[in-house]
Amino acid sequence: MFPKTIASLFRIRRQLIIFLISCSAVFLGFNYNIYRVSLPEELANFGKVSESLVVGRLLETQRNGLFSEGGFLGFVHQEGDSTEDFHKQYRIYLENLDYKNYHIYRTITGFNGFVFGLIDEVTDFSNRFNLALFRFINSALAAVSIAFVLLFIYYYIGLLPWLLALLSVIFSIALTPFGSNLFFCLWAFYLPLIIVISILVYEDVKGRYSRKSAFIFILAAVIIKGLFNGMEFITSILIMMMVPLFFFMVRNKWPFELFLKRFMFYSLTALLGVLFNLAILSAQIAIYDGSAKAGIDHIVKSWHKRTGGEPSAFEFDPLVQKSLRIKSSLVLNTQFKKAAYRIGPDNQAQEDGHRGLIIKYSHLLAIFGLAILLLLLLIKAVPSVKEKQVILAMVTMTLVSVLAPFSWFIIFKGHTYIHYNLDNLVWYFPFVILGAATVGLLLKTISTIFYLKVLKGKLSGCFSG
Repeated sequence: MFPKTIASLFRIRRQLIIFLISCSAVFLGFNYNIYRVSLPEELANFGKVSESLVVGRLLETQRNGLFSEGGFLGFVHQEGDSTEDFHKQYRIYLENLDYKNYHIYRTITGFNGFVFGLIDEVTDFSNRFNLALFRFINSALAAVSIAFVLLFIYYYIGLLPWLLALLSVIFSIALTPFGSNLFFCLWAFYLPLIIVISILVYEDVKGRYSRKSAFIFILAAVIIKGLFNGMEFITSILIMMMVPLFFFMVRNKWPFELFLKRFMFYSLTALLGVLFNLAILSAQIAIYDGSAKAGIDHIVKSWHKRTGGEPSAFEFDPLVQKSLRIKSSLVLNTQFKKAAYRIGPDNQAQEDGHRGLIIKYSHLLAIFGLAILLLLLLIKAVPSVKEKQVILAMVTMTLVSVLAPFSWFIIFKGHTYIHYNLDNLVWYFPFVILGAATVGLLLKTISTIFYLKVLKGKLSGCFSG
């Protein structure tokens, strides 16, 4: 009994160390860019148009309160402004300047603006300090959420898969600038996945499962995601949260009926959360505009604007109309060619290839595909039945996860065409992270087979001689 207790304590301690290392490494990249993944000029402008909507909300909250202008995010305008200059939002906030009016952004509820505005209201800190504080909070929450996913990889797949997954995060061109962004709230994207992982790991370790608890926590996670960043990347998020089901189905040899029941139950619960968020947004717009129909009309228009609606059905600008007519194959091709990692001086190789090495998403697809193929070819040489199931489970989970980015690129091709730089993020929901872990699992499997087949045989021969 005592040795088992000691062993258990050591396992918990190792897991805590892995979690803290993951948190620290990810946070330092997100908040301080210490790995020099992003160029300073990239960080100065990346996602700042969206983030400035939160800054505009902070200004409006300071002047008129948390619930003014329907609580929506937006831009402030000074006298004589004819355009929405996102740089000016920061200058007005940081220098405590006056503004004339406020133009709302009604596509999300803006709960992130409410929370940051509340902190702003109850603290005595300067605007400059608060802006840094909000980014610190966002980076910390994002680091904790991703560290939780990495801990799952360590616990079930191993140390080397965890290490490669961690490296795939901290050197990611796409993830780094999102880490501290006040508009996107990266942590909220991963919340539904974390909840599903927690439910299934608790069942796997403790042997207890509560359908009621699963419903409450999944529903809450999807609602919180929607409150903080709306329907951004929603198809990718919903697919991502289902990925752990496939892992445990294969690893634990679930009956297909059990898997199907869980899959349908989680899907319907998540759908209910999505509908709840749309209802809140619709009501918010309806109250602001004084028309019950206004909220529904806006949601319908937004759907057509981001997917493949008929351009002539609404008065969209020329760029939006072009994005709706574009072929999905062109959108996918653009994403395949985007740089995922830059290897060069300060990790800042240019995408035209003049400095260092560029690893594109098409390269990652090929690398991960090859790793999966080799694992399936090597699996017969793995002596442990348990390890074979882990390999099959990891391969299945990684293959399913590729549907998450592809669903967004294809269904929301209009959004992806216009925001081709921002939408790189969905590759990490969680396909690239799992793909990197799969490469780590391949290396681990090869080393295990080499030890068992070669080194162990030679050592046995030496001792017998």
